[in-house]
Amino acid sequence: TPSPDAAIPAGYAPPRALVVRWVVLALVCAALSVCCYYLTRPGQTFRSPAGRRLASVLPLAPTAAAAACSFGLIAGVLLAPFTPQNCPCHWVSDFQNQYTTVSVLLSYPPSKYVIWAAFLPAAALMMLTAFLGYRRWYRGQAGRRCAAATWVFFAAAASAGAAGVLAFPRHFDRPTHVGLSTVFFFSMLFCVVIGHGLVRSESGPGDGERRSASAAAVTAVLTLWYAAAYWLGAVRSEGALAISEHVLLLSEFAWVGALGLTWAEEPAEESLSPSSIALQSRFRAL
Repeated sequence: TPSPDAAIPAGYAPPRALVVRWVVLALVCAALSVCCYYLTRPGQTFRSPAGRRLASVLPLAPTAAAAACSFGLIAGVLLAPFTPQNCPCHWVSDFQNQYTTVSVLLSYPPSKYVIWAAFLPAAALMMLTAFLGYRRWYRGQAGRRCAAATWVFFAAAASAGAAGVLAFPRHFDRPTHVGLSTVFFFSMLFCVVIGHGLVRSESGPGDGERRSASAAAVTAVLTLWYAAAYWLGAVRSEGALAISEHVLLLSEFAWVGALGLTWAEEPAEESLSPSSIALQSRFRAL
């Protein structure tokens, strides 16, 4: 049963605590970028059996990231009824007022634990996806390289935004959390929009392009709906707003997951490893 005193968490951290977390977040993102560059740098070869296996599954990094985020979001919502009574997220008792967003669930156990466990590795995999996209798409004409560089920027921003949302939960500092949530949301949206154009220019008509187009179209429709529901006030129910956000996020994750399948089926001209040929053969046999 939800408590009548339940309220949305909104903390305000002291400046010193904010600086410490910003420094830690920047160092983590920098270290992660170095690791991702090492894995995807031009001419990188993996000679050990374990290294070759790793290279063969690297193109599936987007799919793994999308699966982790989707699991974390769905599991967090399903666990919401088991949070403390002061959490405004007991949607089984009151869907209209108690079904809430991932941002709020990050402040209450047990939902926050499963969201942390899912989104943290997903943020790392999304950074790896950015570097894989750079190596795969940053070639050809100037227009294509510009689009690829823009996509890489938004993919890296989505990774940093996801990590930042975890580092700055609402109960710690609401303004920073809201800002980083906005960065994550729009970075994922632009990844879908720009990425679909890159997939289409690279793959042409085929299963990969159709998957990308379907996920991108669904995302576009849901984005318009969410904009009308949230910013224009078309929906007043907290439950309807939250589920609109969740469905939109799942559609964005679906596009990222489809991207990984496309990369696995259609290795780039400069493959990370000959073992990617075997991976491509397995997908075509499915």
